Formats: sequence, structure tokens, C-alpha cells
Amino acid sequence: MQKTTKFDYNLLIADLEAKKKVIEDMISNFKMIQNISELPSSGLSSVSSAPVISAESIPNDAFFGLDIIKAIKKYLTIVKRPAPLKDIADALLKGGFTSRSSNFYKTTHTMLYRQKDAGDIVKVNKEWGLKEWYGLKK
Repeated sequence: MQKTTKFDYNLLIADLEAKKKVIEDMISNFKMIQNISELPSSGLSSVSSAPVISAESIPNDAFFGLDIIKAIKKYLTIVKRPAPLKDIADALLKGGFTSRSSNFYKTTHTMLYRQKDAGDIVKVNKEWGLKEWYGLKK
């Protein structure tokens, strides 16, 4: 006689509801983006007026396989606003970035400072943004 296992519908429903929330957030964010007229290519005002995309909307594999600087640039491109170091580090890990570092926050900080003069990312007050938002050359 073959043993049957009971299917856990509660687990399936909980998983689907969590995915539904992420999808609904993404739809809401894209609707906001759709309604915003084209922003100027430089200036902080254009950055701060962009819609805020929540960290929950970032897929859990968004940064998988990327190096840390590419992952940070992708995150900043997604959220379309400057972000503090902690938000960046937390989002990268949530988005599937893999690291062996025992202190990923410190690793992220070090990598940002190493590239800040020659790279595409700049520190603005206590947050990090993309040079192109401020009309700076890459």
C-alpha cells in the first residue's frame, strides 16, 4: 500500500500571498513611474522627485552573480534616489548578493570609498548616489 503525504495548503497559500504582495508593490511602483514626466538628467531635485521603490520590491536574486560595485549601481538605479550605506548593504544581501564577509556593512563601505573618485558612485552628504544624477562625468 502506497503512503500518501498530506499537502500543506497553508504553506502554499502563505508563499503565494507573500509573492502577491511583492508583485502588487512592483505594479504600484511602475504605475508611479509611468505617471512621472521625463526627469532632467542632472540635479538633486530630479533624483529626490523620483518614486521610491521599496526594498521589498527587489527580487531575491536581483544582485546574484554581480560584483559589489555593479550590484550597488544596479540597486541605486532601481531605487532612483541616493541611499545610506546601511540601506545599500541590507538591500544587496536581501537581493541575493553573496559574500563571505563577516561584516558585509564594512566591506560595502570599503568598496565604495575605494571607487568613489574614479567610479560612477558618489557620496552626497551621508548617502550614496550615481554621478550621472548630479551632472558629473563618469
